[in-house]
Amino acid sequence: MEQKDPKDMTAAELLRWAAENDKLRMRCDMCMKLYMMDSCGGHDCNDWLIDLADKIEADLAKARRGGLERCAKSWAKANGWPDFREGEGFGEWVNRCWLPIPRYEGGEPVDESDFGEGACLMVFGNGDWKIGNRYGGVIEMGSCRMRAQRPAAPDTQERICADALKSITRYWGCEEHPGCERCPARIDGKTPRDRFDTNSCGQAQMLDLLRRQRELDARKGGE
Repeated sequence: MEQKDPKDMTAAELLRWAAENDKLRMRCDMCMKLYMMDSCGGHDCNDWLIDLADKIEADLAKARRGGLERCAKSWAKANGWPDFREGEGFGEWVNRCWLPIPRYEGGEPVDESDFGEGACLMVFGNGDWKIGNRYGGVIEMGSCRMRAQRPAAPDTQERICADALKSITRYWGCEEHPGCERCPARIDGKTPRDRFDTNSCGQAQMLDLLRRQRELDARKGGE
């Protein structure tokens, strides 16, 4: 039988090694086996007992973690959840795949910074979510029950042009929340028209589009 490295042997295997070899000097031989030494020295005679007890506890903890992860991997595969990534622990997998936050395909959580500087992610009690800009405009929205689409660049000319064609309610994300008292684009209690000091949210939309265009032009060097 191939000899295993002592550090790779379980506590039970070390004890069986001592018993099967009928060691007359078991205490010294076990100490030298555990510490991979050829002779005694540098240890108290009882050190190996303490370290062997620590190894037993570590083996049991590893077995518990392994059993939990094996069950989780089997359940995930059977129910269509993302697989564990290489080196990913159970807690990391839970955080990536189970928390009620928007996720991309594969289970990666949506990062608000993907949507540009000042973007803010909000998740509502019913599982809906939206990404807003610093002025309350809605950049993206969806439901945690569905996978989100990864954004392109934080803001582009194409996106600004597409948003310029949106209705006022679609632009500010209030199609499903009629009435200014339930405005989903409020920031610090202010609706878009209040923040931009205009007479309507339509005028606020135009000012917000102009702001985004100026920021885009500044990033492109004023082109």
